[in-house]
Amino acid sequence: MHIPNRFRDTFAVELLLSGVPIERVSILLGHSSVRITEKHYAPWVRDRQVQLEADVRRHLVDRFHAGSCAAIRNEEYTGGTRENCSP
Repeated sequence: MHIPNRFRDTFAVELLLSGVPIERVSILLGHSSVRITEKHYAPWVRDRQVQLEADVRRHLVDRFHAGSCAAIRNEEYTGGTRENCSP
C-alpha cells in the first residue's frame, strides 16, 4: 500500500467512525458506487459497530443468565432467585 492510500484510508475510516454516512464518504472518495465504499469500509461504519457490540453484549448476558438458571436448577447456585428462570 502506498502512503497516499494510507492517508485516504485513514480519512475514510475516521469519517465513518465519527458517524458520517457511508454514502457521503463514498462521494468524498470519488467512488462510482457506494457498493465500492461498502466493500472496503463497511467494518468501520459506526452504526454497524454499535449494533455488533449490542448483539455480542446481549448474547453474553443471555449466556450468563442461562448458566445461572442452570445452576439454580442443579442447586449449585447459592444466591439469587428462581423468578427470572424458566423451569
